[in-house]
Amino acid sequence: MNVKAIMCDIDGTLLSSEGVVTKKTVEMIKKAREKGTLFGLSTGRDVNSIQTLLGTWGIEGLVDMIVGTGGAEIYDYTLDISKAQYPLDGDLIKEIVKHYEDMDCNFAIPEDGIFIHQRMMNIFKIFLKGIEFLIRLLIIMNI
Repeated sequence: MNVKAIMCDIDGTLLSSEGVVTKKTVEMIKKAREKGTLFGLSTGRDVNSIQTLLGTWGIEGLVDMIVGTGGAEIYDYTLDISKAQYPLDGDLIKEIVKHYEDMDCNFAIPEDGIFIHQRMMNIFKIFLKGIEFLIRLLIIMNI
């Protein structure tokens, strides 16, 4: 059999129940790559967060490609190509979020390794109110 590439899920597949990549798994990845087989990761996680964990998992330099965010992002190390495709229109996203507003949902959008979500925006609004209060206090105190 002439296998060209192996794509592996992360949670519950690549990672052990302890959340690590075992030495045996690393050894098998290396053996596959020595035979010319490409090794990649395919996951629901975003590409940036995976890239930051490769060293921790002990597989930095062993991954040829990452398909992240359920296929919406691709990073190819062999060609140094990064692509992202988010086909939902902004108005449709707002409509979906509004539809679920009465449920305990926390929609998140990945952007450069940061997940932007409603709860974070609410915390940010509280933070801004605190800053605004401090500025007003400083003005009143003429500082």
